[in-house]
Amino acid sequence: MFTRLDAEHNAKELKKSATVGKISYETLESVVMTMDAYNAIPARRIQHLAKKLVHHSKMKVIETNVRNSNLVTSEVFSVLEQMEVVQRRRAQVWGRQMDDMTSERRRLAALLSDALQRLEYITGVFLIKPVVSYKGKGHMRKYTGKISTRFNKYQMESMLQRLQ
Repeated sequence: MFTRLDAEHNAKELKKSATVGKISYETLESVVMTMDAYNAIPARRIQHLAKKLVHHSKMKVIETNVRNSNLVTSEVFSVLEQMEVVQRRRAQVWGRQMDDMTSERRRLAALLSDALQRLEYITGVFLIKPVVSYKGKGHMRKYTGKISTRFNKYQMESMLQRLQ
């Protein structure tokens, strides 16, 4: 994660370095713009999800109203099917947009990490870099616990009698 506070810390430290002359103001401005772009993507994703939810809710209300009305005919069912097709297409477009935002954030994270690493080396100042978390499927360990308990003859008979 790389928060707004991390970006503010980096901007403050880099501004000090620019004032001293260790880096140029153009470099400072470029890095600050990249940090801002990186931090703006989660807000865009939330906006995107909210729009998608509102649209979905409205479509459900329309569908429910149509299905509950007395005007249900074959033409109405045809229109409902067409609405479903349009919804599927929109869902695909929205999915691609979310994927695009994810790849853009990863690209900016890599770009920002490289730039901040170089600036950290040049200025000698600690800078906070973005970390892209990825929860991969870990190595599955073989289960070593007991799968079942062994019943002796009397326990088995007792259990069978209770089941009958």
